Amino acid sequence: MFSSFLLFLLGCHNNAHIRTQKPLEHGETVYSASAMLPVTLPEPDISNGIIGMRTEGSVLYGITNNGEIGAYAALGFGERGPGTVLGFDYKKQLSIMRGPLTKVGGRFELNISDEGTYFNSRPSIATTTSKNKPMYFGVHGLFSQGGPSPDEGLKILSTGVGLTFGSELFFKSSSLQTQLDISFVHDNYIYENYNSWYDNRLESDYFIISPSIAWNFFRPTSRANPPFDPLPPVQVKEIKPPNNIVT
Repeated sequence: MFSSFLLFLLGCHNNAHIRTQKPLEHGETVYSASAMLPVTLPEPDISNGIIGMRTEGSVLYGITNNGEIGAYAALGFGERGPGTVLGFDYKKQLSIMRGPLTKVGGRFELNISDEGTYFNSRPSIATTTSKNKPMYFGVHGLFSQGGPSPDEGLKILSTGVGLTFGSELFFKSSSLQTQLDISFVHDNYIYENYNSWYDNRLESDYFIISPSIAWNFFRPTSRANPPFDPLPPVQVKEIKPPNNIVT
């Protein structure tokens, strides 16, 4: 009984996305391993099929024009059992209104389990980090489309907003990152079958609080400029006329 309640409490939704906040150079790559443990308060009325607590492996790559793209995969638990997550990252380094440098972008993912395949996204903006500035903060949004099962006549649209706080401690070629996300979520229930057993409840509101941790491994850009070596001086060979020329 308690284990079922704990799984439900921890596995109903996901609002966390932890990635290095260090600005990446063009060609720089980051490999990361992370884990997150979302808690929903109060309990949502119905599971939306999103994988809540999870462990992730990801790669993030610096591209031109101060952009970053990446991909990730995760294993975790939803309300009704285990599932898999496949996702894509995009971020852009921007200084908005002459403020501090930020990363603007989001994640876009598919949650795959016995309940079905459901979409989940998280647009965000957060300040960047460095060895001298380990703390960061930001805001995020949430949008997902899920439901308990495709054949039960119900779809759930989840929207939400929240705050992000974190720190990133840098070492020689890696960083240790911790983060806390707090979100307010509103679920809308859309009934395709009015004879469903959900009593036509229309909406639900709740909070998600998610601590997470990540270890990031940096691989520097391979596009370093080759050292500039000046060309050797041109050797000019003097040609002397022969002595037996008759004038």
